[in-house]
Amino acid sequence: MRATPYDLRHSYASLLFHEGQGIREVMLAMGHNSPTTTERHYLHIYEEARLAPRLALAEARLHELEARTPQ
Repeated sequence: MRATPYDLRHSYASLLFHEGQGIREVMLAMGHNSPTTTERHYLHIYEEARLAPRLALAEARLHELEARTPQ
C-alpha cells in the first residue's frame, strides 16, 4: 500500500496530538487558518490522544486488582 500526501498529513497531526500538542499548535503546524478547520479534520484524534493516558491508567489499576483477587 502506498501512502498518499493526505495519509502523511493525517499521520503527522496524529503524532503531534499524541505528543501532547493542542489544537492551536497543530493548526499552525498543518497550516490551517482557524482552529475550526483543525477540529473538523482531527478532533477525533485529539480526543483519543487526551483519553489514552487515562485509559492506560485504568487498565493498569484493573490488572492490579485482578492480581490481588484470590482465584
